[in-house]
Amino acid sequence: MVRFATEAEIYEPEYLTAEDISEYYDSDEEYYEEDMPEDDEEELDEEPPPSVPVSQPPPKSEEDASAQPSGRRGLKKNDTITMLETKRSQDEAAARHTSNGEAEKSGAEANASPTVPSAVTSSDELDDLIVSPPTGSPQKLASPKPRALPELEARHTSNGEAEKSGAEANASSTVPSAVTSSDELDDLIVSPPTGSPQKLASPKPRALPELEERTGDLRRAVARLRGVTGSSEAQKISSMFGSEDREWSEPSANEAVPPLIELIRKQTSNPDIVLSGLSIIRLMKDTNGIKHLFRDHEGMQLLGNCSRSKNELIRRMSLRFAGELFTKNSAIHNVRNVEAAAKSELLQGIIQCLTEECEENQSLAVGLIRIIASFEGKSSVVQFKREITLYGGIPAILELMGKERPDLVKSAAQCIQRFGETNDQRKPSERANAVRVGSKDTVESDSQRTAEALLTAITKWNETDSGVTLRLIDALRVVTAYNGPSLGYLISDGMTTILSVLQSSHPEEVYEPCYSMLASAATLDKNAGVKMYECGLLDTFLNCKSPSEDTLRAALTALAANIQGNAAALHHTLSTGGIVKMCDVLSSARSDGLVGAALTVVRVLMAESLEAQEAFTEIYFTGPQTTTSQQKFCGYLNNPHVETREAVLDILRILRNIPTVTQIISQAFSSIVALLISPSPHIRESAVTCVEASIRTDVGMAAATRDTRLVNNIAPLLDINAPKEKMIVRVCSSIDLLAADARLKDQIVNKSSVPLRLTNLLSSPSSEIRENCVYSIWNLSSNCEKAQTAFGKLKIVRKLCDLINSSEASALLKELCAGAINALLMDHPANQKTVGTKEVECILSLMEEQQTAKLQTYAAKCVFAACDENARNQELFYNSSSALSRLVALLSHPEHFTSASAVSAVWSLSAKNVKTQNAFRLAGVVPPIYDLLIIHTNDYVNLEGTPQTDARNYLRVTLGAIAALSNKNNFNRDAFVQVGALTTVEKLKDTTDKQIVKEVSAALQALGSAKVKSKSVFDFATNFLREKSQGPNSHRGTLDETKKKNPVSKLLAFNKSEKTDKEREDKEKEKMKKKAEKEEKKEEKKKEDKKKEKPKVRQNASFDQAAVARTRSSLAPEKTEREEAREERTSLEIESDAS
Repeated sequence: MVRFATEAEIYEPEYLTAEDISEYYDSDEEYYEEDMPEDDEEELDEEPPPSVPVSQPPPKSEEDASAQPSGRRGLKKNDTITMLETKRSQDEAAARHTSNGEAEKSGAEANASPTVPSAVTSSDELDDLIVSPPTGSPQKLASPKPRALPELEARHTSNGEAEKSGAEANASSTVPSAVTSSDELDDLIVSPPTGSPQKLASPKPRALPELEERTGDLRRAVARLRGVTGSSEAQKISSMFGSEDREWSEPSANEAVPPLIELIRKQTSNPDIVLSGLSIIRLMKDTNGIKHLFRDHEGMQLLGNCSRSKNELIRRMSLRFAGELFTKNSAIHNVRNVEAAAKSELLQGIIQCLTEECEENQSLAVGLIRIIASFEGKSSVVQFKREITLYGGIPAILELMGKERPDLVKSAAQCIQRFGETNDQRKPSERANAVRVGSKDTVESDSQRTAEALLTAITKWNETDSGVTLRLIDALRVVTAYNGPSLGYLISDGMTTILSVLQSSHPEEVYEPCYSMLASAATLDKNAGVKMYECGLLDTFLNCKSPSEDTLRAALTALAANIQGNAAALHHTLSTGGIVKMCDVLSSARSDGLVGAALTVVRVLMAESLEAQEAFTEIYFTGPQTTTSQQKFCGYLNNPHVETREAVLDILRILRNIPTVTQIISQAFSSIVALLISPSPHIRESAVTCVEASIRTDVGMAAATRDTRLVNNIAPLLDINAPKEKMIVRVCSSIDLLAADARLKDQIVNKSSVPLRLTNLLSSPSSEIRENCVYSIWNLSSNCEKAQTAFGKLKIVRKLCDLINSSEASALLKELCAGAINALLMDHPANQKTVGTKEVECILSLMEEQQTAKLQTYAAKCVFAACDENARNQELFYNSSSALSRLVALLSHPEHFTSASAVSAVWSLSAKNVKTQNAFRLAGVVPPIYDLLIIHTNDYVNLEGTPQTDARNYLRVTLGAIAALSNKNNFNRDAFVQVGALTTVEKLKDTTDKQIVKEVSAALQALGSAKVKSKSVFDFATNFLREKSQGPNSHRGTLDETKKKNPVSKLLAFNKSEKTDKEREDKEKEKMKKKAEKEEKKEEKKKEDKKKEKPKVRQNASFDQAAVARTRSSLAPEKTEREEAREERTSLEIESDAS
């Protein structure tokens, strides 16, 4: 029975000797055949042989001798091992001093073992020698340690040290280091070496020294090279190792390898020289020289030439040697060899072996490609793979999938998988080239052809070999991972095949990659979910009862990907009790991955269906164990699995409006805050959403106040480079909510980088982000001097004006920017100084006729905030050609709030500024303000007794503007009196509203009607404007006015408290009495002088209008002076009109 070699056997180092080659060509000796065991693993069940002293060989019974496998020729008949070893121990000292020929003969006898053949009669037998691991002694493969090379040199020392060195060599010799277990080499470790399990588990010294075996093999190879006739170079090289006249000695690699390579190059057609030379290079103990040789690419070029030889044995020998070089733990391994292989003819030799009829050479070639492709992240590997694809290597590999040998099919599938996995490191645009077939074919046909070959092989091997099926599934998963034609072919023609694999009896390792591949397909292409539902795969996912939680997790992941955006699959899942099944999985799951997969399915169902939300809430959050389930659910927030945390936060986000879930969020507020700094963007976004939903409630706001980490964790999320815009929007919304608390607002401004980050976000390309950031700036700056200062240092007013002037600015963004500017300038002199000509023009552009009422309102409020107690800004607006006219035009706006805002702007501009007072009068400000006075008076009188705050406030602002315009300006005062303003204001004397009484008294005082002792109207007008300018969250409460200075002293210097007015009046009375007494004394003496002199009245800034009026009435100026005053007023009006 012919047994095919496994990959472990293919790449297990076996030393080909010169004697083997000689026997292959001209051997007349008799051979006996032996049967090789069908499965090497069966020998592991045998009892290990008893330990044997080093000086004696292990006992071997007749049964063991008769149990040698038949059917494979290659073991020469010799005496028993015991006889040989006894003879060797007796004649060992004498043998070292004999002639070279006798020493060579005794060495061959001493090294004869059941594992080393002495003759070969056919190519199949030579191939068996190469691919088969030694089977004679179980102890030979017991230890994977490197070979003990120093003992070989000790064997040639003096006679007294010979026995000691031989014992040491027997005690420490191990197997060659060409192949050991490695994850990257897959099947190289599938077939364990035969022998004792105890020896595999615990490596111990072997009784038969491998060094003697290697030396014997090397001697036979040298002897075969020496026997080549007609080549003086071969004789010269063989003499380096000793001759008939002198003792055996092994030269260094630097001495022997270069001439050997040159000889092999010249005699490529001579198989004796080539095979002997390559065997000598492999068997030499000086591996450093071989490393250097192949590092310089000379040896790789030699192997490339040999791989293209016409002799099949030479090709096989070169591929085997190359396989040993590229094995990762090989003694002469170097990644640079990959680059050398790509530049040499070895690559073409590999392709040649792939396409020939010999399956053994095909196995070697495909195994070599797989090993080289396993070196990831190397440019030389990428170059090698590109060369393989250009020379048509992939079609040849695909052809191997139709072979009957499972090892060939498995290796071919692993090659395809390696090619796809390494291409995963390329750019997305290059991923379609993951499995290129050749330069003549298109990428689409290549990818589809690969998927078709893999699916055909899966169908063939599904029922016969699970190992091959697993490798094919892995390869198909990699090939279809790029959403190309291969994925389309899988969706259209491969679903039935995958379903048959899932329904067949396989180990659990086969099912997991199937589910993973289907999940990836459903994620990349929504048509895959529809096809899976039609084929019945959905029920397979739902009813998966695998004992492996990894397999169950993969099935639930595929289920979640299937129902995402698939209404039919979602309805089917809900109708078959999907929510109940997921809850059962959550109650019994032990691994974090399975919990995350189940919660992901629940999340997808709840995101698409209200029915799923109600069902999950009822099952999981209600009932007798509600508290326990809630605690368990909150505990998932601390789960180390990222998928689990994402799913939990998404469920809480979806159910955040349900009171029970809101309570859960408040309970887990601390854990959610900790997730704000998670490296996952999705987790951060969901955590911000949950925080926002929580702080909308009183319980959540209290938790936010207690948690000191909230502000510090939420501030870094305001990143302009954030991958998700929704997250920034949620953060801005949360900041707006937190700003309602004075302590949290102070913390946001002082202990974080929020002002700087918000300012940077103004340059974001997203309009939604810009709008939310401006809104947050407005909220933070309202009634917060620290925030105003922080933003002012960043020149925020100018940046907001630039946003208003940008062509992309929407009406909403302009409104928000105007409101933020108003909040930033209100009662903040430092920010008022930042207003320049550009800012003035920007604000005035918002008051144009085509703008909305809101924009005009906020623009007028910006004028009020900028000019409050700021003569510089008053001058800027006064010098503007359209400022006063536009404000006057707004006074006639039908919206009361817009007109009231314009009145407030007029008041701030005319306060203590005679130029603007006169300019407003000439612009026609008196009639519209008088009309507003009539309207608001009527509204107030008709609604008196009801809490109409707006009517009262509008009336306050109007009376304040009249007082500001008439203050110390006779022309404006007379103009208001002439239109009847004084009469209208006097009608309000009898009102019972204390605030209105004070304002009416202030207006009458400014108009010079009567002596009034009350606060100025500007005090209340300012309060009204501040209440209206507190921002969009002003309904949450205003600042404590007692903590601020009296705004009256800021608005007008002549407005003082009642106590100050009373003291000033008393002082005035005393001064007037003294002055009257002095005048009476002087009347008699200086009557003539008294008539000529004009009354001297000291006009101090501290006098109010009532004192000035009393002084004027007491002095009674003459008629001529009144006429002069009228003429002067007329001339001023003419000049103003002309200007």
